[in-house]
Amino acid sequence: MLFRSNLAQLTGVGGVRPVVEILNNFSGDLDKQALATIRQHDARLADDIASKLFTFEDFALIDATELQKLLPKIPLDTLAVALKGAPPSLHDLFVANMTKTMSSNLRVQMDGLPPVRVQEVQLQQKAVVRTARQLADQNELSLDRSGASGASTLV
Repeated sequence: MLFRSNLAQLTGVGGVRPVVEILNNFSGDLDKQALATIRQHDARLADDIASKLFTFEDFALIDATELQKLLPKIPLDTLAVALKGAPPSLHDLFVANMTKTMSSNLRVQMDGLPPVRVQEVQLQQKAVVRTARQLADQNELSLDRSGASGASTLV
């Protein structure tokens, strides 16, 4: 009889990576709730998953050149809503890594935004993370959180 771990090894299905991919697609706080439930059953597994989850706040930890590669791929309206709920330091980091034209357009877009629900901000932040993950999967950028070099403004 095959045990679940043996079946996963034979089929190539299972492991932390698929769980991370699934959790990254959850909206709102569902990913945190699912991780908390996993933690109740297996704290080590939850820690392993959490270390691989990339959040919107993690953009502060990646190299500025990687952020610069990502920014042109994000629709301005998505970015405006995502940054509306971001900490000022993260907002400033994004703006510092934009072209002057893009930052000016973003400012106009954000100034024209009506109040936005927290759920909408979280949804747009997840959309930015999803785009970044897709680009990372295509080897177009790195989401390595160990190499933040700080903001380096484009010329």
